[in-house]
Amino acid sequence: MTPRLLCSTIVRPLLVASISLGIAIGSCLFAGTARADTSVAEVKAQALDAWKRYREAAGRLQGDMVVTATEKPSGKLLYKERWKLRQLGPKRTLSVQTELGPAKHSEYASVQNDSYFFDAVRESADAPWVIKEFYGRQKDSSTGELEGDSSFKSVLAMPCTGELLYFKYISELLDDPGFVITSAEDRDGGIIRLNFTYDGKARGFPLKRGWFDLDREHLFVVREYDVEGQWIDGEGSIHDRREYVIDSDRFPRISRSVRLQEGVSDTAETVTEFNYSATIPVSESDFTLSAFGLPEPPGPSRSFLPTSVFFWTTALLLVGLLSLMAAARLNRR
Repeated sequence: MTPRLLCSTIVRPLLVASISLGIAIGSCLFAGTARADTSVAEVKAQALDAWKRYREAAGRLQGDMVVTATEKPSGKLLYKERWKLRQLGPKRTLSVQTELGPAKHSEYASVQNDSYFFDAVRESADAPWVIKEFYGRQKDSSTGELEGDSSFKSVLAMPCTGELLYFKYISELLDDPGFVITSAEDRDGGIIRLNFTYDGKARGFPLKRGWFDLDREHLFVVREYDVEGQWIDGEGSIHDRREYVIDSDRFPRISRSVRLQEGVSDTAETVTEFNYSATIPVSESDFTLSAFGLPEPPGPSRSFLPTSVFFWTTALLLVGLLSLMAAARLNRR
């Protein structure tokens, strides 16, 4: 075999194999990009519906949670809080925050019902409650609290932790043009990891980049996230891992969260233990001043009737009285 023929025999198959390999690699890369883009779109579409069902189910939960924050690595207690939650939907919510120490006890309650909204405080478990703020439903408020949406959203966030990324609903972040999901990665156990960047300026949301894992099998709740952000005190990072109890209907009920925050006001670990149930009895009376040992506001009285109604009622009474007097005089004649 001549050298030219030998070279041709060797090179041609290599050339064909190289071209085929290049086409295969390009196809994989293209397919991978298309698959990631499609996955992000699918996740958004599926997660929004799942989160809606998640919030509806979480809105029936009652219970409490205990939050403990410690300094790392010293283990010094920074703060400890207990939260009590009761809810019967918008405009009927109750949350009580209790600071537990080390040498401090104070309680703050925020309550609303169909008729009024109030905040109350007390300095110890044995002290009487004192009203801090009180609003009637008919009174306008520039804060929007009296509409029920803001208060209900903050209360619902407690059992609905699985939809929160650093205290903000992910469904709301997806509507923010500054929040961009750069890629999606399928992982074991039905988990999908979304990588994101954020250049917006949402109030109270300092995150700039990171990832969060969603559980496809259980209403797309957040299982874990790792993020970097810019706080007033400087840059920092947060790693948060969550645990759930899967109920018989496959609802993921939050049970524990461990959050490690570094680089901002030193390093702190915050552990939250959740204890929520759909079987705790709740009544309308739980959302009243009376439930806190406080007097109810006075009910409507005659003095509060509109002026026109009062005037015409009085006029009719006078006419009736004059008619009786005239009839009596005629009878005497």
